[in-house]
Amino acid sequence: ALPICLPLVGVSTALFFRRRYTFQQWASLGAISVALLAFYHVKAEVHLKHGALASPHGRRIEMVGVLMILTSIIFNCLGALLVEKFLKGHRGRLHEQKAHLLLGEIAVNAAILAFTPLLFRDPTLREMHSPWHRGFFAGWDHRVLICAIVWIPAGWTATTLVKRCSNLLKTVSQSTSAVLTYIFSMFPVTLVGPRLVPEPFSSPVILLAISVLLSALTFGGADAAISSGKKEKIQHGRSSFDSSNPQARAGDATDWKLHRSYMAMRTVSAG
Repeated sequence: ALPICLPLVGVSTALFFRRRYTFQQWASLGAISVALLAFYHVKAEVHLKHGALASPHGRRIEMVGVLMILTSIIFNCLGALLVEKFLKGHRGRLHEQKAHLLLGEIAVNAAILAFTPLLFRDPTLREMHSPWHRGFFAGWDHRVLICAIVWIPAGWTATTLVKRCSNLLKTVSQSTSAVLTYIFSMFPVTLVGPRLVPEPFSSPVILLAISVLLSALTFGGADAAISSGKKEKIQHGRSSFDSSNPQARAGDATDWKLHRSYMAMRTVSAG
């Protein structure tokens, strides 16, 4: 979903927040999207060649799956815009805003966990999916605990990045991290069992991963150049104002003295 979500997030943020991106940034977004699309396509072909994605139904496209993917992309883009507007539109502290977002997420997940089993008519399936029968922590082990511990700083880092920068930059970072995850998975290090299976090596996938990383660096460099240019304009405006206003320039060195009329009032009141 990242190759499709990335340009949609860029266009939606430009329209929704009225942001202006340079041609270099739009070209970088396009390059990242095309490189990601080719990356996942070649990666799937490599997996099919090695039999990792063998399916008994063959290679066919299911319309239900396509609709669910498109619905997920739309809701992800809409949620990203609303979260960014919430984080930047309110002057609350970051931990307060993060707590509000997490409380809503916990409430929705708890409702799904409790009411989803009621959709099954078969009593056996209902009991199989019901947390009241199989337990709330069924299937949990040490790997789930490690993932939960890792996801806590990851979520806080992503929220901080959206609040201080933009959701588009967060999406670019996620695209880069997905590519880096594939590179690291070719040489996995197993800390806890079971042993991890390395990804099949493919030189085209490696080249596409490098192109994604270079495009992301180009976008980040253009964004940093724009931010530094804005700071230089602000500093230049302040320096020109100070040079054209001698009173403001000498304000710090001026000795404050009482006015004569105030001194006269003090003399009268003392007499």
